[in-house]
Amino acid sequence: MTIQAYAAQCFDQGQGPLYAYRQVKRQEKAYKTPSSSYRHRTNLTKPTSLSQISESIPIQKSDYLAKSKHLSQVEYEQIVDELGRLRNETSHLRKQMATSGEEVLLDSLTGLPNRLVYDERIAVESHRWKRWGESLSVAIWNIDHLQQLNDKHGRDVGDRVLKVFVDVIKTRIRAIDTFARIGSEDFALIMPDTAAKQAKKLNDELRNKLESVDITSHDIPLPITASVGIAEFQGEATTESVKRNASTALYDSKDSGRNRCTIYLGSLIKTADVRITVET
Repeated sequence: MTIQAYAAQCFDQGQGPLYAYRQVKRQEKAYKTPSSSYRHRTNLTKPTSLSQISESIPIQKSDYLAKSKHLSQVEYEQIVDELGRLRNETSHLRKQMATSGEEVLLDSLTGLPNRLVYDERIAVESHRWKRWGESLSVAIWNIDHLQQLNDKHGRDVGDRVLKVFVDVIKTRIRAIDTFARIGSEDFALIMPDTAAKQAKKLNDELRNKLESVDITSHDIPLPITASVGIAEFQGEATTESVKRNASTALYDSKDSGRNRCTIYLGSLIKTADVRITVET
């Protein structure tokens, strides 16, 4: 017997939806115990909610009042109103949960996917690379002198620069790429089907576009530049080793004057901790 059939049976016997709800909820734990005598006696298929029971019973005041000897019309209307309120609350809570789930995966300032999304996506792309052998590269971005800009012009200006930076990158990457904020000042760009040299060309184009953006604070122009480190999945690479290599290349970009892209090539010459800078 389904829950809906059981609820309807209660209704036919002169009992209302609230009675069916209480009876079922009182025995919900029985569904977790296969040997439960209640479960075998009623043969109910699964626990349910008050809204499910109420939906399975036609709300007809005249029929119900004719069968019920215990509830007045006012009491019955109160139960019906309660059922409707609970149903609306359930719908609202479900929408809130769905929205909250999405917000957990997004950076609140930029709206970009956050570190959780990056970790999941890089794991998926790494698995695909191992399986099919297609090129895969990662770029780590860092806005030059962002902390100094915050100190001099205020964090509001720094946040505006971050948003402009994100808009420039987001509007010029492919649908298959993933751009995420993985730290307070660090961003990662995952580029499937892209070798290191191709990645450098793409990121140089993005970097040059960023440099040409006009942004001011109190009529003072604020040039925006960024440093980039790029690493490609090769050999026995792992997600952690590639991220570490890209970060190493990023440090080289900063040490070499900033506002440039650097490719990590240490794995190609099979020498540990060797870094080769390819400047624009």
